[in-house]
Amino acid sequence: MKRLLWLFTAVLLLSCSKNSGSSEIDNPTSSGIKLIENNVLCCRVVCASDAPTEAKWAANQINNKLNALSGGSGAIQTSSKGKGAVEIIIGDDAYEDARNDYRAFTYGSYLAKCFDNKIILAAHDSASYHKLATDIGNTLVRHLNGGTLTVQQASMPKAPEAEIKGFIPPFIGKTLPAYVLQTGAVTVDDTAMQVAYENLSFNDFTAYCSDLESQGYKKCCENSMFANKYASYSNGKYLVSVSYYGSTTKLLNIVSELEYGKSIWSISGTKGDVKELMMQVYQDNVIYTQSHPGGYVVRLSDGRYFVYDTGYAKSANQLMEYMHSRNTFKDGKVHIALIIISHPHEDHMKGLIELAAKYKSEIDCDAVAFNMTNHTRQSHYELSTLNKLHDSIVKAAEDLGASCHYLRGGQVMDLAGAKLEVLFTPDELGTYFLSGKNAQGESDTSRDQNNSSNMVRLTVGGQMITFTGDCRGGEAGIFNKLVKPVFKSDIMTVAHHGFNVSATLQMYTQAKPFALFWTIRQDEQDMSRYFDQQLMAATYVKSHFFEEELVEIELPYNPS
Repeated sequence: MKRLLWLFTAVLLLSCSKNSGSSEIDNPTSSGIKLIENNVLCCRVVCASDAPTEAKWAANQINNKLNALSGGSGAIQTSSKGKGAVEIIIGDDAYEDARNDYRAFTYGSYLAKCFDNKIILAAHDSASYHKLATDIGNTLVRHLNGGTLTVQQASMPKAPEAEIKGFIPPFIGKTLPAYVLQTGAVTVDDTAMQVAYENLSFNDFTAYCSDLESQGYKKCCENSMFANKYASYSNGKYLVSVSYYGSTTKLLNIVSELEYGKSIWSISGTKGDVKELMMQVYQDNVIYTQSHPGGYVVRLSDGRYFVYDTGYAKSANQLMEYMHSRNTFKDGKVHIALIIISHPHEDHMKGLIELAAKYKSEIDCDAVAFNMTNHTRQSHYELSTLNKLHDSIVKAAEDLGASCHYLRGGQVMDLAGAKLEVLFTPDELGTYFLSGKNAQGESDTSRDQNNSSNMVRLTVGGQMITFTGDCRGGEAGIFNKLVKPVFKSDIMTVAHHGFNVSATLQMYTQAKPFALFWTIRQDEQDMSRYFDQQLMAATYVKSHFFEEELVEIELPYNPS
């Protein structure tokens, strides 16, 4: 299915040598492993008795194919005879000497490798075992020549190092993942890997975390939101984020990546006595059909700022004007603890580019964080905003002297006494495929990002403020499934400029915020939309803030 976007591509090319000794392999590096000679099967197919069902199915398919080619009737064996035997090993546990090699491989829908007169075949998920059996079966038929089939080491090369960008974390015993995907990373080249398991228990989550610790990983942070549990670990080279969504889905999600810059949790500052404020950036004299608002600024207790989205480039001027007006630092610089970009649309992130280009000498910024959905989830990567804007965000962070980080679900950090929690990132979309249409009904992948905004919740003085970006139906539906029925928030931004759907409305009816920040002017509301009608009529909302004037509230906020 198109929605099941398996990241990896097969790298197996089986070839054979002819009876005369000539080979179809260019410059073979070994004499090869003979599987069939003169129509006689001279190898065993081995699959452990406790291997996953999919592995057993693949072993059966390959064994049947070999028997058909040779006219034999060999049965599948459950254990290896050791280095002397010629065997095709299906799975990673039937041959101890190959296990670490399998655990370490980071590409391909399956592993196929010559090893000690054996061929090791193993896959990461059920779909890849099916692909493994099909690809190898077809190749055996295609390359059988003159009654002899010889597999050369050179016919199964490792991918070049340049192609191995990600790191797949250790798997869980015999359990096959529901899917293995490439996911967002700090740069397009620094690929991160996402592995998801379904129908697991909380004990599986704790056991997995313990296994990471036994391998030398150190805990960076942990969090508990709703019935969900999160933990992140580092071994100094790799960062592994583990999420368990236990309310209804029983989903264990693991994302691994190369560490980038300093750990984001180190940006915390000591709680101070500066009054916390929240302000909505708006763009004066614009209307929704021509432009969008800028973003949000929170002044923290130590005087630094937390910024969520930065608007179009022209919003940078207002951002700086406001932050200068509320500055408490004697050096005159604007001190920013963290800038989060919800998604790579120009009305949310171009202000960051302008800040870096025009005001970097006036800014002291600790960190910039974001997460973009991987291009494999979009219909045409070359047309998408990812391709155009991803690197520009990283460069802007570098120009500001800030470290750059990728957000992962459940990460939690202390911002001068304010607690910041990552509620949702594109990782949580899983295999959900993003597609967008423009006003003419044509495919417009720049709109895909509206279903992949990073959502975070900031708790200040006991009040929870949720920033929603352009979250829409697809993302909202997944979010509701992961966090229902216990999601709460006192203050929320209205997602996607009020232009939204019923799935998104469920977030608000569940959270019941008493204050809403609308990222439009009130006269721009589309009151024909059910979404706007219901939010405006909600009795739990005591305060609606629009763009007509500069909006600033003290935190915690008293709606009375």
